[in-house]
Amino acid sequence: MDVTPPARPPGRPRLKEGPKKPPKKFRNVHVSFKKKQAVIDSFDEMGMAAALLKHFPHLRGPPLDTTRKKIYTWLKQRAHIK
Repeated sequence: MDVTPPARPPGRPRLKEGPKKPPKKFRNVHVSFKKKQAVIDSFDEMGMAAALLKHFPHLRGPPLDTTRKKIYTWLKQRAHIK
């Protein structure tokens, strides 16, 4: 009986072990037009700080600053959101 060794995979061998691709972090969160409109209305009534506390109470630190900047962008797009 003739025994052949197992075939080697073609191509260059990997230098690192572990997963080939890092897992996705899903950082971009979709916000609906209804939610954006509700935040804009809250901003008009109460101001930025109160609107952030009402609609995004779970955020602290840099994510809160990022959301504040997003709200200012939504205010510029008011006509498109309505």
